[in-house]
Amino acid sequence: MADTPTPAFSVRIRVRMINEPGMLGRLAIAIGDVGANITGLEGFEAKSTHLEQDVVVNCVSVAHQEQVRGAVEGIDGIEILEFEDR
Repeated sequence: MADTPTPAFSVRIRVRMINEPGMLGRLAIAIGDVGANITGLEGFEAKSTHLEQDVVVNCVSVAHQEQVRGAVEGIDGIEILEFEDR
C-alpha cells in the first residue's frame, strides 16, 4: 500500500483463537501481510482451550479495513467476535 496506516482508520478486532503456540503470530503476520499496523493488544483472556484478545489495527481506508477482516477470517483456528471502527 502506498499510504501509511493511521488512527483515522483504526479498528478494534475481538478475536477468539485456539490456545496453542504460534496462533498470535499467525494473526500478526496476516494483518501485516495486507499492509496494516497493529498498534495495541488489549483484553487478553485465557479461556481453557481458547484465548480471547482485542487487537487494535491502523489501516489506510475503509476498504483496507475490510481487507484486514478478510485476512483474519482466513486463519484457521481464529474467530472474529467483534469488529469495530474506532
